[in-house]
Amino acid sequence: MARDCARAAAIAATLAVSLLAAGPAGAAGRTPSDLPPVSAGDVVLYIDDAPCADAAELGEVAVQQADMSLAAVMRALRLEAAHRNANAVKDIRVAPGPEGKFRVSGMAIRCPAVGAPAEPAAPSETAPQPRPRGMPQPRSEIDPQVMQFLGRNFIGVIQGADRVESFHLAGRGAGKDAVQDFAVTGKGRDLSAGQIARLRGLILDAHSYMFGTSKRCPFLADAGFVVHRGDDRASVALATHCNLWSFAPAGDGARPAIEDFDPAAPAVKALVAEVLGP
Repeated sequence: MARDCARAAAIAATLAVSLLAAGPAGAAGRTPSDLPPVSAGDVVLYIDDAPCADAAELGEVAVQQADMSLAAVMRALRLEAAHRNANAVKDIRVAPGPEGKFRVSGMAIRCPAVGAPAEPAAPSETAPQPRPRGMPQPRSEIDPQVMQFLGRNFIGVIQGADRVESFHLAGRGAGKDAVQDFAVTGKGRDLSAGQIARLRGLILDAHSYMFGTSKRCPFLADAGFVVHRGDDRASVALATHCNLWSFAPAGDGARPAIEDFDPAAPAVKALVAEVLGP
């Protein structure tokens, strides 16, 4: 236990140095109700209290860290906060957790601009308007790397999804009920409109991935989603034990594209638990 506490203290110190070196950036806004939806790149991390008044506290965000790099931990915290529509995380703490992991946590907040609030700009025909949360993301706004990785067919289905089913998977299987060749062992709940929007947001957010890295972990899917857009289908298979997911449009014979979702693991696993849990 003493060694774990010492390691936690070392991680906290390294995190503090990294955040202080990076300095605050972005996150300026008006009032919590005026701010548009937040992306992970807009979230600022603070070791102690955030330098803003009247911040709205939106609840704790946390990441269980084991083999993740410091950069991945910071991305994961930002992503968790962004899904709560927060633009900052304050009071970041590191503590020993189960199975050799470390829990990095903080309070997600909506932080208005320092000083006098800016007046909202008058809407114009040419000014871009904030997109309501949960609305499909225009293809022009999708990160090019995400677009290349997922492919236009898959993105078209997930953006226009009208129904998403969830399944328990185990081992390689065959037949019409298999999801990406993994046998279906049980059916979960269909996703609500809000859950579909969350899944879409996670899949289309470049901060959910760790492109350019590899992981020595066998891809043995234990959960899956089948996404429907009318008669079109696509599928997502997840190996939650090693934070990998794969994507495939159905029926085109394409090999599923597999990638790491470490930065988004808390949000992805929370969604899986909601639809496949007891």
